[in-house]
Amino acid sequence: MGRKAGRSPDDTRRDILDAARAALVQKGRSASLADIARQAQVTKGGLLYHFGTKEDLFAALADDLLRSFDELLLSMVEPDDHEPGRLCRAYVRASFVPWTPDDLDAVSPIVMAIVVDDERVAAIVERFTVDLDARLRDDGLPAEVVELVVAAADGASMQPLWWAGTDQAHRQRLEDRLIALTLQG
Repeated sequence: MGRKAGRSPDDTRRDILDAARAALVQKGRSASLADIARQAQVTKGGLLYHFGTKEDLFAALADDLLRSFDELLLSMVEPDDHEPGRLCRAYVRASFVPWTPDDLDAVSPIVMAIVVDDERVAAIVERFTVDLDARLRDDGLPAEVVELVVAAADGASMQPLWWAGTDQAHRQRLEDRLIALTLQG
């Protein structure tokens, strides 16, 4: 196994996180640190230098995935939208970004489902969820509208896992209807 030459510590951490994500999708919780290290082109000792334990790696991976989702969410806020519910609409758009279970750049739901049973990961997810829920509630829409739209968007985001053949036109109509609900307030 050759170490990637000229890699910074931040690049190495990124490579390890990406390798962990891929290994978890391929092997589930049975993915070993050795599997992840091999995929990241580091030694197992090098992986442990950056993350310490498998639990540390899973916690860092969960934090990274949630930070990425938050960045996606904020990028989906329309700059000209100043009406109540703009963050909720962005949440819908972010939830409908197309992905497939084979798309390693978009497998966050699969990876989170695998690692969330770790106590530290569950706490990270809980903090993120509480913060996001507060931001969505403070977005100016009635609580029952936010609750309904978010629950439907969450379900739709997982749809590729069980309805892989759903046509994009159907998903677009559903996304449009959920956004319309946020405009009726």
